[in-house]
Amino acid sequence: MASAFQTERVMLMRESLLRLTGRDMFVGLDIGDDPAQAVFDAPFALVSHDTSPDPVFVYGNALALRLFEMSWDDFTSLPSRLSAEPVARSERDRLLSRVTSENYIDDYSGVRISATGKRFVINEAVVWNLIDDSGIYRGQAAMFEHYTPIDDAMSVPAAEPTTVAPPALAPLLAPTFRPLTRPELDVALEWAAGEGWNPGPDDADAFWDTDPEGFWAILLDDTLVGTASAVVYDPLHGFCGLFIVRPEYRHHGIGAAAAPFLMDKIRERLDPGASIGIDGVFAMQHFYASLGFEFTHRNLRMAGVGKPSDHRGRSDGLQALSSLAFDDVLAYDAAHFGVARPSFLRHWIDPVGGLGLASVYDGTLQGIGVIRPCESGYKVGPLFADRPDVAQEIFRALSDHAAGQPLYLDVPECNPDAVALAARHHMTEVFGCARMVMGPIPPTRWDRIFGVTTFELG
Repeated sequence: MASAFQTERVMLMRESLLRLTGRDMFVGLDIGDDPAQAVFDAPFALVSHDTSPDPVFVYGNALALRLFEMSWDDFTSLPSRLSAEPVARSERDRLLSRVTSENYIDDYSGVRISATGKRFVINEAVVWNLIDDSGIYRGQAAMFEHYTPIDDAMSVPAAEPTTVAPPALAPLLAPTFRPLTRPELDVALEWAAGEGWNPGPDDADAFWDTDPEGFWAILLDDTLVGTASAVVYDPLHGFCGLFIVRPEYRHHGIGAAAAPFLMDKIRERLDPGASIGIDGVFAMQHFYASLGFEFTHRNLRMAGVGKPSDHRGRSDGLQALSSLAFDDVLAYDAAHFGVARPSFLRHWIDPVGGLGLASVYDGTLQGIGVIRPCESGYKVGPLFADRPDVAQEIFRALSDHAAGQPLYLDVPECNPDAVALAARHHMTEVFGCARMVMGPIPPTRWDRIFGVTTFELG
């Protein structure tokens, strides 16, 4: 029976490999009730090291331990660099650097050395980065079936004979791209709903009018297999999102081919030195980093239930957002979001079936919030306020609008007051994205942002 650590590590290795390459290490194995034990006894060698400055092996399956002629305890205390002879270590370092930048390679060959000094060549090894569900880098792994002893005296005790070979990598496909049409944007949001992103029924109108040139179709032949957005707010600010490849077309390199195209297209429309943002799912954080995006913080989707307000009627300080001078709303939003977005706001501040509110005292705008119906329940965003008590007042009134219904708020984890607001209303984390930026960080007032507007457009 495999240990809890072995099970966790095997699942991390399997899920990272599957996500990056489409290759499932479980294929051809008798998984039964203990998949980690099946992988430990597999006909291929599998090893993994940690994230230490001098990485140490933390896993080796039975075939790997036989090849290296080491016990589990000895192998899992060995710095992985020592698995190669000194003369081969520079080549190994180049290998690991290549994996770090490309996420995986599937063509590695090199010489390794056992504990007793016996050398063997490994061929056609797959080496890949390990990224957990939170987008955190957890080390690297390598898997190979083909090896050849160099020393005649070397004899590796064999496992049970097997003809099972590792599954082949999914073939790479070459997509083409064109501007998305307005009806296809509706399709993209239907796909987003299917992914659990929970868009609103009128989101497409707001997105499209923000930047009709900012949406792209990903095609195989003439079939729409994916979408992406690269919205330009002004010459110095852009935001990417809606990056979806249909499940049946994943693991064929389509996303990897689309990402550079998308970056080129948005840069063509931005000035040099512009900022490009993205809210990327945690599992893809390392991939976006390879494109040049830098992590800034996590935005967390908190879920709860709308509650009737304890207060009778609306506070005297709260007004319908649409009743204010639009230029005042635009200026307040831009001071927090970091850039003016007039076309977007004209759609967003008075949603059908929803509510937009402003907190105004002594003629001064102190906060804004919007709640809109979504595929599931209602979602609050944006929620911008000068102070936590103002955010609380607005949120309570918006929650009342969704009384008894599922309620969602996307909070920036870097604002502890926003996290505390969600906790105060008994909301729990159900999803999240990594906010990442390419170029200079926009002047965003995260200390006054209690709810992100959208994951798709920032």
